[in-house]
Amino acid sequence: METITAAGTDGEASFDGTWLTFSRRGWRSKLRSKTVRDVITNQGDRRIPAKSITAVSFKPARPMSHGVIGFTVAGGPDEQVTFSTSQIAAFQALRDAVEDAISAP
Repeated sequence: METITAAGTDGEASFDGTWLTFSRRGWRSKLRSKTVRDVITNQGDRRIPAKSITAVSFKPARPMSHGVIGFTVAGGPDEQVTFSTSQIAAFQALRDAVEDAISAP
């Protein structure tokens, strides 16, 4: 499977068929942080095996609001990335690929 990458407003998500990787760098990732510990942990990459993802939620972006893709992770904190209207297609492709992978026998 070809790696699918979608860059959002507060991070990037990529999926290679086995791992879902979130990359957060720069000042936008700090906006998601509520504590000093969050500032440290929200930087860098987080890799999640596809078999640990139990659900995908998707709210499309609208002209006046960002969209959100969220991933429910078994035994760990959930992840989400926000995106703008110009990024919808990339995030729909990401959603479809992850849903196909987690629903496969």
